[in-house]
Amino acid sequence: MRYISFAIASVCILLVVPRMTKADITYEIQNYPSQQVDLDTGSFEHNVSGTITTNGTIGALTPADILSWSVTFDGTFTFSSSVIFPDLMTSVFATATQITTTGYFVLLNPIIQDEQLSYSPQTGEYLGENNVVGYLWDTDTTTLGGNTNWIVAEVPEPSTLVIAGLASVCGIAYGLARKRRAQRKPRNEP
Repeated sequence: MRYISFAIASVCILLVVPRMTKADITYEIQNYPSQQVDLDTGSFEHNVSGTITTNGTIGALTPADILSWSVTFDGTFTFSSSVIFPDLMTSVFATATQITTTGYFVLLNPIIQDEQLSYSPQTGEYLGENNVVGYLWDTDTTTLGGNTNWIVAEVPEPSTLVIAGLASVCGIAYGLARKRRAQRKPRNEP
């Protein structure tokens, strides 16, 4: 009887569950060191990191879908905002794991307009610029996906340690549950 009550309660809960709400998704900006060539020395010196947080929209993104972003060049120079200017974003798409663009996508510092990270598969240009040095790199021919679909950011994969830890906790919980169930069963003693 207890199993039937549990089944009925489960069905009732499933029927009254509210629609899923969108949860914010934080993507990590992709670093392409082979494309971030220093304009002065010609060496692969520059690194880019940072995050882009969206409102969870899957599909075509608009500036309103970008909640915030932060860009760091070379681990020392950072700029961030919660603003994307509408004319600096076309054909930008999000999945649960990636942000890509086939048009252009510019993360421009709204305070100091000379600071930006810009992706443009249409023209084949990928550049990083800060207010101190100017252009850090300006790559005209890139291998970010040809002139079609560039990956701007991705959701980081969970580390192996996190997955192993979760599996260990589940295994221990399962073992304890089996032990408790075995102790509750009456034993047929002679």
